[in-house]
Amino acid sequence: DNAMESTRIEKDDRPVIAYTSGNLEWYIMHNLDTINATTIVNDYLILLSGPVTVDEMKQVIDSVYERN
Repeated sequence: DNAMESTRIEKDDRPVIAYTSGNLEWYIMHNLDTINATTIVNDYLILLSGPVTVDEMKQVIDSVYERN
C-alpha cells in the first residue's frame, strides 16, 4: 500500500502559507506551538517540523538549497 495515502499532517485554524524555495512549492502550516513545512520531491513527502517561527522555518527550507 502507498504510505502517502495515509499521511496526515495536523494543522490548526491559521491559513497555510505557500513558500517557493529551490524551485519547489513548500507549504508551511501552524499546529499550535509547532510549525510544519512540507513538499513533494520525486514521489517522496518531505516534512520539516519544529517549535520555530515561520521566518525560521523559511531559513531552514532555504538552507537545504545553499551550496557551500
